Amino acid sequence: MSAGPGSPGRASPERGNVRVVCRVRPQNQIEVDRGGTPCVSLSDTSIQIVTEDGDTSFTFDHVFGQDSKQREVFDYVAAPTVADVMSGYNATIFAYGQTGSGKTFTMEGADIDDGELRGVIPRTADALFQAIADADASIEFVVKVSYVEIYCEKIRDLLDEYRTKVNLPIREDRQKGVYISGVTEEYITGPEELLAVMARGATNRAVAATGMNSGSSRSHSVFTVEIASTETTTG
Repeated sequence: MSAGPGSPGRASPERGNVRVVCRVRPQNQIEVDRGGTPCVSLSDTSIQIVTEDGDTSFTFDHVFGQDSKQREVFDYVAAPTVADVMSGYNATIFAYGQTGSGKTFTMEGADIDDGELRGVIPRTADALFQAIADADASIEFVVKVSYVEIYCEKIRDLLDEYRTKVNLPIREDRQKGVYISGVTEEYITGPEELLAVMARGATNRAVAATGMNSGSSRSHSVFTVEIASTETTTG
């Protein structure tokens, strides 16, 4: 999410530039069928992996266990990010993990219409537009989004209805910072529109079955929300 083109790279000083959170998912059906057993032990900020070859520990800013709720993840990860963006800072929420690790469940959720199962993105959309609604009436906001896929080292525009923007270049500008030249940007006015645009773009992603997950995408996607605010009154 970006607070506007005038502040490239500006990050909130209160929480530092980068925070790393680990979420451990429950066993999937493949692992259960193979008789697998959990091999990790957790604390609030560390995870220990126990194997026949020895134990390995890793430290994070926070660790969510397999019983963690979607709301808990949003409250820790994304709610502060929305506050930062509304204060004029740029922010990124990036999900990383191997196929089948639960990235889509965490970011999108199993059902965006289910209050318990909704993921980070639909909850963030609601929080963002609620923050806009709660802002001073003298401030006017404009929100636009873009959605691209990185596949085979090429950037493809997922919102291009003609599907011709398949190798977009990355540029750098003193005012805008780093940006994707020629990408489609759509203006939105509410969380429902944001999710509808994202769903439309998601249908264009390069999806192929893998041994870990029959519905897994072999591409990376980047969904960008840019917010611009203008003071409409002077005094």
